[in-house]
Amino acid sequence: MKIKFTRISMLAILFVASGLMMNLSAQKNLGKWSEKAGKKERVNYSLISKKDKETKEIISNMISISFNVNEEQALYNELLDAAQADNKDAIQIIESKKGGELRPEIYKFYDPARKEYTTYIFSIDKKSVSVVITTKREEDKKVQQEKIKNIGSSKNSHNPR
Repeated sequence: MKIKFTRISMLAILFVASGLMMNLSAQKNLGKWSEKAGKKERVNYSLISKKDKETKEIISNMISISFNVNEEQALYNELLDAAQADNKDAIQIIESKKGGELRPEIYKFYDPARKEYTTYIFSIDKKSVSVVITTKREEDKKVQQEKIKNIGSSKNSHNPR
């Protein structure tokens, strides 16, 4: 009986670990693509970070990547391949068909280990590509409740009755 319990326990641990690994690598292809795009000379790449006022810890990032398709055709093709490879792990997918070709519009991923949401917003036409990537940490429920409480109390203090 003890051996059977140990085997079931090991299978459960492997199942949970494989699920975590899948989530950790959910957008690995798009992540590698964005790193590569950031190193290209003919690509416009901007990063905006937002930090917590008290802890100075980064709570969200926004990356904007844009380029001309004619100048970076290979990078464009790599983007479509990366999106196609990662879309199976997205928690939200919005795609559209343009010119007979299915193109990504929005892909959203969740990383439970980091408690982060990452959203890719694609704007693709024949001449140019723009990708905006936002990463935002999931707020703790206590933090959310405290913010709501503070908003409610600040409204009451401005509107005496």
